[in-house]
Amino acid sequence: MPKQIVFLLILGIVLGAVYFFLNYEVHREVAGEQTVGWKIIPKKAVPADAPGGDDRVPVAPLGRTTLRIATFQLGRLDERKLANRNAADVLTRFFARFDLVAVQGVRGRNRGELVRLVDRINAATGRSYNFATCPTQRRDALEHYSAFIFDQARVDVDLRTVRFVEDPLDRFRIKPLVGSFRVRGPDPAEAFTFTLINVEVDGDRAEQELNLLADAFRAVLHDGRGEDD
Repeated sequence: MPKQIVFLLILGIVLGAVYFFLNYEVHREVAGEQTVGWKIIPKKAVPADAPGGDDRVPVAPLGRTTLRIATFQLGRLDERKLANRNAADVLTRFFARFDLVAVQGVRGRNRGELVRLVDRINAATGRSYNFATCPTQRRDALEHYSAFIFDQARVDVDLRTVRFVEDPLDRFRIKPLVGSFRVRGPDPAEAFTFTLINVEVDGDRAEQELNLLADAFRAVLHDGRGEDD
């Protein structure tokens, strides 16, 4: 029971954070050059009868120098969720705010759900998102796995590095996914490179799997690639 309470608490915090991010902005109040306070204000709503209505999606400016990275538990991404217009629209608006998102909770033996989600994001934003997951996912017929969804105009992924973290004893119920990326724009020899480990902790084995995260990190850290981060 305590583990279930902790899991539900964490889930509530994550959902609350997503709702806050999508609906509110934090503005800094300054006097001269000093910060004198912070103000939380609602984001401007799009009227239902405005051109485009709720389908208007913010497009991240490509001229900025920062890279926006997020992680998102999809809460079982399957055909049923994608068929729900409201759920699909929320997902589309969320992903449009980031350049790279590590997602968990993808369901299905094939990758049809990811293909349809990415197609929907691209159609709504005019951008070029794609996804990457371990190539052995289909071969091993995994029905619950993780992936990376990224804007190809902002980052490159080295598909040779996208793999499940070695776990021969199957200590993780859902295999951690690792992938290496490079920021687009600068010369490839000078561009910032980094590696992400995408982990979904099983709620019934939270304590056990959280204790294994250091092992997963070390396995990736010592892979010899020498990433910037």
